[in-house]
Amino acid sequence: MIIHPHGPQGLLARERELARISDLLTAAGAGRGGTLVVAGEPGIGKTALLRQSTEDAGDVRVLRTTGLELEAAFGYAALHTLCASLLSGLEHLPVPQRDALRVVFGLAQGEAPNRFLVGLAVLGLLSEAAQERPLLCVVDDAQWLDRASAQALAFVAHRVDRERIALVLAVREPDSVPELADLPRLPLTGLPHEAARTLLVSEFRAPLDDQVRERILAEAQGNPLALLELPRTVGPSRAAGGFGLPQAVPLSRRIEESFRHTGALGSLAVGLAMLAAAAAQAGDFARATALITEEEALAAVTGALALPYPRLHLESVRGRAAAEPFLSRTLREAVERDDGQATAAAHWALAVLHNGLADYPAALEHARAAARRAEPAITGLALIELVEAAVRCGEPAEAAEALAALTRRTGPAVTDWARGVEAYCQALTAGDDARAEHRFLEAVQRLRGCRVVLHPARAHLVFGQWLRRAGRRREAREQLRAALEMFSSTGAEAFAALAVQELRATGEHTRRPTRDSAQQLTGRELDIARLVATGATSKEIGVRLFLSPRTVDAHLRSIFRKLGITSRRQLRNWKGIA
Repeated sequence: MIIHPHGPQGLLARERELARISDLLTAAGAGRGGTLVVAGEPGIGKTALLRQSTEDAGDVRVLRTTGLELEAAFGYAALHTLCASLLSGLEHLPVPQRDALRVVFGLAQGEAPNRFLVGLAVLGLLSEAAQERPLLCVVDDAQWLDRASAQALAFVAHRVDRERIALVLAVREPDSVPELADLPRLPLTGLPHEAARTLLVSEFRAPLDDQVRERILAEAQGNPLALLELPRTVGPSRAAGGFGLPQAVPLSRRIEESFRHTGALGSLAVGLAMLAAAAAQAGDFARATALITEEEALAAVTGALALPYPRLHLESVRGRAAAEPFLSRTLREAVERDDGQATAAAHWALAVLHNGLADYPAALEHARAAARRAEPAITGLALIELVEAAVRCGEPAEAAEALAALTRRTGPAVTDWARGVEAYCQALTAGDDARAEHRFLEAVQRLRGCRVVLHPARAHLVFGQWLRRAGRRREAREQLRAALEMFSSTGAEAFAALAVQELRATGEHTRRPTRDSAQQLTGRELDIARLVATGATSKEIGVRLFLSPRTVDAHLRSIFRKLGITSRRQLRNWKGIA
């Protein structure tokens, strides 16, 4: 059962359906009872319609029950819930009917009664209650009714035409419940386009990029729950222009998964991947590596493919030239399986890597490809790389076009990150114009404290480069030192090397930063080192990471060599363990 209303003001574009149920209640009040089976896909608004109908029902008595999948094997479970408040009226039934209900409801012992007799008893019980005032019986998720309850309710539904009783049952596919197949139906379909747009805008108050909004509307196909839930999977900052939607999967599965419309290992893997990507963008490479290793170990155990996105984030930001083969392989595999979002993400990661390595033609090629994929989750990020690569390659027209596309996405946003990268790109395209300095200062100020660490550091770097070219070496050094410190503290090696190169060009002699010891370990080694530091044995670590104790020991020897230590005890004082 999904209980979301369509919106804060009630239902949208359901006047016809509400009128149909209202007519049913009016007829029932006059002694001409009837039944309606509301049918529609998950999330289409069946529960919301039932709720609104009961609120509008006026002076009627409402009885409710909901089919539960876990109770489908228990005879008369749903019927008991529906009739529980009426059991005091059992004494008014003929003895055979009274005894039948007492047995099926567990109030008395006896042989299982004839189901025809049970149906008569339920009809009698409801009819007796309806003498005082009309009765509305609401059954939600009828596809999960136990078979005995479904048969009894169908029996009643065919015999209320002379009673003050209305039955409204909600079901996903009425044909899946044979007992309901020949009852009057009220099909519930998606909202019209304008109503869907109204619902989306009213529920998602943050600025919403036009492309993101139209894609949500297209994916939701008028399904109210999808319109409510899909934006929440995007997040307000990314919805403002891709700063993304998850890869499209069947809508019914998306809705079901958002309400399970279980603690599954697949959900855990996605959670680990998202945390890893966030850690990489925040510059916490050690945490990102550990989370990626855990997600990959989980994928190996379950037989699933490890998600590529967190490693794409990590390797692009870290900026090691040795990562290029991995990123290129990931790109080829994404193209082979026709995974549009993964393809765009791999192109973006390669663009970041090559901009960091100052290989601007390669960066331009990959940034173009990423932007062309028009994947909202990636396009905004790719446009930043495209602006810089185009400027460096002497393509001002392309840079200006990319900036305009970026501004359309950052414009509706209210975050300092979005406005900061917009100012950053505007400064890059301004050349030697006096406006460039103003934009550089704005970018540095807005991106200060931003959790996405690469962009604040790059703002200092490009501002320093601009100042150096303008002959303002002292000011350039201040910006470049800040950039070098930020890059070095996170291990963003390629961009750190650029900062060193620029500082040397100002006449300041500085050494290329050395890698932190944490960066020397593989993801698996980092996990093992942290567990050893807690006092875990090789056997305990093996159970945790799905490895044999012998494999753990082999990794441990490699860890000792890389860190220059000789014992497990020394790991507890290792600075990279935090």
